[in-house]
Amino acid sequence: MLAQVKTAARVARCGMTSGRPMSLVYLTTMKCNARCKMCLYWKEVWGSESQNRGTMTLEQIDTFTKSMGRLLQTQISGGEPFIRKDMGEIMLVIGRNCNPVIMTIPTNGSYPDRIVPAAKALCTQNPGTMLRMNISVDGYRDKQDEIRKIPGLYAKCKDTIMRLKEVQKECPNLTVNITTVLSYYNVDGIDNTIEKLREDLCPDHFNMMLARGDTPEAQALDVPVEEYERVAEKIRNGMEQSGKGGHPLKGLGKVLEKEVSSIVSRIAKEKRQVVPCIGGTKHIMIDDDGSILPCDILKPFLLHNPTPELDSPFMAKLSDFNYSVPDALASVQARKVAQFVKDGKCWCTSECLVTPGVMLTPSIYPKLGMSMVRQFIEDLVRPSQEPVHAASTVE
Repeated sequence: MLAQVKTAARVARCGMTSGRPMSLVYLTTMKCNARCKMCLYWKEVWGSESQNRGTMTLEQIDTFTKSMGRLLQTQISGGEPFIRKDMGEIMLVIGRNCNPVIMTIPTNGSYPDRIVPAAKALCTQNPGTMLRMNISVDGYRDKQDEIRKIPGLYAKCKDTIMRLKEVQKECPNLTVNITTVLSYYNVDGIDNTIEKLREDLCPDHFNMMLARGDTPEAQALDVPVEEYERVAEKIRNGMEQSGKGGHPLKGLGKVLEKEVSSIVSRIAKEKRQVVPCIGGTKHIMIDDDGSILPCDILKPFLLHNPTPELDSPFMAKLSDFNYSVPDALASVQARKVAQFVKDGKCWCTSECLVTPGVMLTPSIYPKLGMSMVRQFIEDLVRPSQEPVHAASTVE
């Protein structure tokens, strides 16, 4: 419990820090070897633009992350991030410069020979960082290959997960998770899919996300909010975490998952910001070419909801500010975008944004604190049992 309190205090200090981002999503590349039916970035990934656009070098990544300082969390994504052969080095650079409490790496699991050594190196260099390796699995066996359109992908995902589990024996700060995007293409039979994946892959956590944004086919988003709520509740009730050992942040994660899924459901129903959005202030997204945005959703949001108040979701280009994030965020355009978001003029169901939003909103801390105490008591009184696998709706 003491370790969890110390970790929660570190999170709280990040939440109380003003004037700079504490949460970063960095898209290392827009290239991807998959063609997922519910892809959020399909226009950038599938077109010729992804092959020709410039990506930041390791030196430029080193410069901009040094300018950010310590972070609560960072997500290093894509495209498929491990298409970059230097992805392992990128993880180490960000780990060294930003020392995040949490580092999350979503991947389709198709490059096990790059993924596994990169995870081990980061966990060894940053023992205080919780590394969340989130392997994207949307269906069982052939269904996974069909949705993501990579023959043999499920087998590669399983190989990646099993090898990461071996690394985990030496690195307690590593969690090996499954992320499933709930969409039109897998909502039928999702209960059976979850059980099969849990039994076959044995993840530490099962992350459920709701399909969002501008997808290749509009029907990808055809999932009733009530079904998302039901599945999220089933996951939480069906796969409880043992509460013993591992990184102290795991206990906080159990509390966060319930709060986040509840907020996402409310946003989907009410179509408004339920908690103040931190996009553009305490949270930013940086594209592979150094463009800064408040999040991954404002661009498609403005496409479907045009307004004269904001003509572009882009805040700044790092190359125009010598790769200094603070200088870029001080620009007129960056402040304009941040204010638009702060004023509640957009909304989204992105767990990637709601999660740090909850963690970085001090007004929610009392509720989280009470929930942590209740969870700790429940773990104490729960009968001794074999470790089982946790689940969450937190990416």
